[in-house]
Amino acid sequence: DYTKAKNKILRYYERTKSRNPQLVVGKKNTLTIVQIMKNKGNLKKRLIICAVIAVVLVLFCSWQNNMLTVSEYTYKSDKISEGFTIVQISDLHNKNYGKKQKRLIEKISALEPDIIVITGDIADSSHTYIPKAIEFGEEAAKITKTYYISGNHEQRFSRKEFDYLMDG
Repeated sequence: DYTKAKNKILRYYERTKSRNPQLVVGKKNTLTIVQIMKNKGNLKKRLIICAVIAVVLVLFCSWQNNMLTVSEYTYKSDKISEGFTIVQISDLHNKNYGKKQKRLIEKISALEPDIIVITGDIADSSHTYIPKAIEFGEEAAKITKTYYISGNHEQRFSRKEFDYLMDG
């Protein structure tokens, strides 16, 4: 019966300290018992693996959200007689790149753009901090002519917030 089989497997498991106890199982009910015992033994190992994966994911997401990348595209046309550099910025979502957005502004300035276009979502509608967006616009305008178009996040602003951003 079930109790005898359970006791037999438990005694065998204790006596042999088997690392793979499911190999000694012959009945379905006892398989469940032994498998549960095996899983309990691996719980600490599984928790450590999950914790390591979680830490790696957090570090990766943090790195990716703070990294500044430049994608460069070349467009050739007979209508353009000399080089013209456009820097396009979007989806900042109130991200902070140092005091007065120094890291971002330095990166943009190093590209020596003829114009800067800001194409939306300079601020974030879920945690709006408009002064950060205005600060970036002011600093970008010190480099060269700067143009701005609002994005979907700015469209969610109240009229007062939107006017504040536009007047800033």
